[in-house]
Amino acid sequence: MKTASIESLHGEHREWEAEIGLWRDDLRAWQHETRDIENQIDQLLAEHQNELRVHAATLRLREEAIAQHEHTLAGCCASKQTIAAGACEDHASEKADQLQKRSEHELLKHSHHELIGRLRRILKTFPTR
Repeated sequence: MKTASIESLHGEHREWEAEIGLWRDDLRAWQHETRDIENQIDQLLAEHQNELRVHAATLRLREEAIAQHEHTLAGCCASKQTIAAGACEDHASEKADQLQKRSEHELLKHSHHELIGRLRRILKTFPTR
């Protein structure tokens, strides 16, 4: 084994400690970047989850409106009444609402598939651990 002076060994130790200090600086920066990205992703997913919850609530309200309209129509049929003009107007309004909800659903579907597709593509670029 080669002999070295104590001073050269201490010198190497100081170099290593300095290098570790630089690594710690890198690590702090990386942790900050990771927290920032994590917060952005969390916010993005939370907003998307909220959009899904709002859409689900809208669908429940839409189902209730259809059921109420159907109940009104059934009442007319049961009493052999003709459908009142108001019920026909209600039906036209229900039809317009359905078309609007269909359009909203398609937009949400496209947005969802785009978001999930992008995230999956990003995740596929990383090896599993």
